[in-house]
Amino acid sequence: MPASEGPAAQPKSSEALFMVHADATSNGRHTVDMDWKTYAETREAELAVARERGPAHVVDLQWRRLREQAVEADYTDFVALLDAAAAEPRLRRLFPFTSMWVLSFSADTEEPSFAEAPAVVAQPDGRFQVKSDRWGDIIGETDSADEAIALVVAHLPS
Repeated sequence: MPASEGPAAQPKSSEALFMVHADATSNGRHTVDMDWKTYAETREAELAVARERGPAHVVDLQWRRLREQAVEADYTDFVALLDAAAAEPRLRRLFPFTSMWVLSFSADTEEPSFAEAPAVVAQPDGRFQVKSDRWGDIIGETDSADEAIALVVAHLPS
């Protein structure tokens, strides 16, 4: 039996989890086969390694994971929002988290329930709403992700 048809070896990283292929049934689009149990275990292992390395590594991992999720969901406005936020040094060092696609930021990487900065919601019309926190008052609305992040930064605590 060829190695590609035999039992899969335990992957050493998340990159090893996915087998990407294009075939006649996918119309040239790439499809991904994955073992969900292995995927979950690898994500937990990846998080454990980041925690061992320190909070900055956990923050970096979370930024990457959120962007991957937004790309996978084809949520381009949220990808733009994440990219704009990640480019802002004062936000980049915070742990980004979401609840119903509301982007929030916390200094706590273990239980990020308290936001250190205003939250941002990408609206269906392509605009962005900045709120005092996930469920708080509206601070303002903007036409671009960059403007929304500038408004967030302007309302950061000193």
